[in-house]
Amino acid sequence: MALNRFEDAAAEFRRATELDPAAEKAFANLAGALLLLGRTEEAEESARRAVALDPAHFLGHYVLGRALAAEGKNGEEAAALSTPASVPH
Repeated sequence: MALNRFEDAAAEFRRATELDPAAEKAFANLAGALLLLGRTEEAEESARRAVALDPAHFLGHYVLGRALAAEGKNGEEAAALSTPASVPH
């Protein structure tokens, strides 16, 4: 990610989620890479997975809110960014 190689980063984070399906950090980072690639629906899905695994995961909520905003789902965006308990499922 630091080298702006988002496609490579997404591939590695996806591999990490396959190796450990409970790795909320890998799902959140995958979501971030996908968001930077403009793949908002995939980013939303990965961010939701991160938040489901750890409802207090800040990056998961942040990326989820950004993905929802990019998709024009502003009501859901506000909920995703407010509190972990208010994430729409």
